[in-house]
Amino acid sequence: MISSNNSSSNIIIISSNISNSNNNNSNSNNSNNSNNSISSSSISSLSLSASKQRQQQQQQQQQQQQQQHQPLQQQQQQQQQQQQKEKCNSCSRSSSKKSFYILREAKRSGRPQQQQQQQQQQQQQQQQQQQQQQQQQQQQQQQQQQQQQQQQQQQQQQQQQQQQQQQQQQQQQQQQQQQQQQQQDLGLLQQQQQQQQQQQQQQQQQQQQQQQQQQQQQKQVVERKRFGAEGFRKNDKAVSR
Repeated sequence: MISSNNSSSNIIIISSNISNSNNNNSNSNNSNNSNNSISSSSISSLSLSASKQRQQQQQQQQQQQQQQHQPLQQQQQQQQQQQQKEKCNSCSRSSSKKSFYILREAKRSGRPQQQQQQQQQQQQQQQQQQQQQQQQQQQQQQQQQQQQQQQQQQQQQQQQQQQQQQQQQQQQQQQQQQQQQQQQDLGLLQQQQQQQQQQQQQQQQQQQQQQQQQQQQQKQVVERKRFGAEGFRKNDKAVSR
């Protein structure tokens, strides 16, 4: 933008000098006009080359920054920047060709210097508009890239949340398995306790039976001693009857 303004101011100064020389001598004006038109074209070409170099430097800096911060989107950005460079080069080539043809036609037809200056100013305005459009496109691309980065960050956050949920589910499953194992262990303990209780009851029953048998045997021994063998038999018969 700055280079284009400087070139236009230089052209205006040259045009004023040319108008002064036109008032002095008409024959020398034709040669001065041709020389001045060539110098203006050279100035415009220099300004264009300087603006191109600045754009290329800015684009290279942007590429370096994006390569450092955005390694995933390097290919897309490089392709877009190459396309923009090609557009800029094509626009500058077309504008330089137009200016060359206009100057050649002006030399042949002998047009006044003001028309040439107006045409050059129009070309510069067109170039400025093209540069503004390119800047807008770059801004839009940067916004799109930022949106893509935000989307990627959101996706990463969602993935992290899903992983956390999966980990929580796994922990819950492990806890449930531990509880089931504990319940199974408790069930086994209860079964063992029941078996022990049954064994104790059986032992108690056996002990009671043994005690009853011992008591009966003791009674029989006592009765034999009291009544003798015959009386014991009689008593047994009487008891049996």
